[in-house]
Amino acid sequence: MFSTQVQSQYYGGSSTSISMEGIALEYYNTQNDRVTRNEENDNVQEDAKQLVSEFYSYLSDESEQDAATTASHILSMINELKDRKLLVQQMSTIWEDTDGCAKQYRCATALYLLSIIAVRCNIVIDRAVGAPGHGKDVVDGLNAVDKKYLKTMMYRIYNPGAQHNTNDILAHSCTDKESVKFVKTVQQLLQERADTSLLSTSTKRKKQNDSYKYKTRHYRIQDKIDVQHKTIKMGWTKRLFPNIVPIRGKSKIRGSSTVQSHYHYRMDPDLGEGKCAMRRIPCACMACQLQLDKPWIPGVTPENQERYAPVKDCVYYPILDKYNDWIIMPFVKERKTPVEEFQEIHKIVLDDIATNMGELVKDNNFGVVNANDFLADDFYIVRFVGNPYTLQTAIKVDKDILPSGSMACKAEFFSPAREKSRWYLRPPEGQMMTIVAMRNIIVPDLRVHIITHRNQLDMNMRTLSDKEIFYREPFF
Repeated sequence: MFSTQVQSQYYGGSSTSISMEGIALEYYNTQNDRVTRNEENDNVQEDAKQLVSEFYSYLSDESEQDAATTASHILSMINELKDRKLLVQQMSTIWEDTDGCAKQYRCATALYLLSIIAVRCNIVIDRAVGAPGHGKDVVDGLNAVDKKYLKTMMYRIYNPGAQHNTNDILAHSCTDKESVKFVKTVQQLLQERADTSLLSTSTKRKKQNDSYKYKTRHYRIQDKIDVQHKTIKMGWTKRLFPNIVPIRGKSKIRGSSTVQSHYHYRMDPDLGEGKCAMRRIPCACMACQLQLDKPWIPGVTPENQERYAPVKDCVYYPILDKYNDWIIMPFVKERKTPVEEFQEIHKIVLDDIATNMGELVKDNNFGVVNANDFLADDFYIVRFVGNPYTLQTAIKVDKDILPSGSMACKAEFFSPAREKSRWYLRPPEGQMMTIVAMRNIIVPDLRVHIITHRNQLDMNMRTLSDKEIFYREPFF
């Protein structure tokens, strides 16, 4: 009889399945932190930061569990967190802990795509691998609970024509009104269960919910068509892996000089797309964190940045010595990756950089703009007039065409006071106004020191009169 048949066969036969990937998210809620000051002794007291735990589940009935799909899930979650103001570009770091599944988290392709996300979102992504291969943690436990619940729901059998509620899985894939996707049914079922559990007024249920760490659950559907860069295949620059000299009389450990012996990867937007910093053992001791907070020095190669220098105060240094030093790993393209894929990536990255700059540019701030002018050292100093906006039509600025839909801002150029001088002067009012594209901005918030008195000028600039100092606002 129809009512006793397995319902899943009506969603595509025996091949029907749901892939499920979970992300356990923890963060400190600083938005509600209060700071009080005692005026008598000037002591500052802060409320303890609240640790918030949430869980994201990405469901699909057609996408594969590979590097591109996993990267798409991470990007989706990051965009949500940015919209909720939980991530701030140039300031936030995501600390990840994953297992060692090479196809999803540890291969060159997965880390290359993660470096793209770091640059696009202008945040640091720090990934620690907790197992050589597949491992089990809280994510697998929560996913197992969801799978058991779905399995129970699939066993519920109703006669045709019986009255159903919203928690019932339909016995067929097409109704008289619409076609039903199995993954959509599963998503609604899981989300309703999670939301209903939070709203329960039962004393027993409330006490049970209070004991849960991950009370807030988010179930998202991942469509295969939304997964980008599926044809990307990247490899390692193998010559950069350090060699380990085996102990006399002992054979060399297999994989000791390959990615198999590295468990810590850091995607830093300052490194740019296509690079990551990596080392053998993950560590977040105070010495390592202070080292990673070092400012990026323009003009210095990544390998020579103090940020990625050997951490001699690390808790592991007495044991590992130089064998846990950072290495900067550029990824290499494999032959079967089409060139068009990289062109598409570069376009997406540039568009997102322009969007990020638009969020950082503020009215009356100074900035640095990229310029193809060797007389100006290939950059201009500007002061922004107003806030960024989206161009409705394409416009031509000098020799550059800014397309419609791109972000731009009005600005005034500041010219060097002397040839080869680092002093800049404000131009006469309205004479050096222009429009700059967000994609050409190098520094969106340049800190300058405006001179207000002649005694603050050096000898080469003291020919300026007090009137010129007032109107032209010299700075360096």
